[in-house]
Amino acid sequence: MKTGKNGGMFSLGVSWGFRSRQELIESGADLLIDHPSELISHVIDH
Repeated sequence: MKTGKNGGMFSLGVSWGFRSRQELIESGADLLIDHPSELISHVIDH
């Protein structure tokens, strides 16, 4: 998350990964998703 934010990138967190939801929020995630299908929807919509 920090690398993406430091590089000015849109940063996405996933709830099934290594870090907790709270850690991702505190690290500045622009979006949090709970299921891979949400990623597909987000990419299509944006």
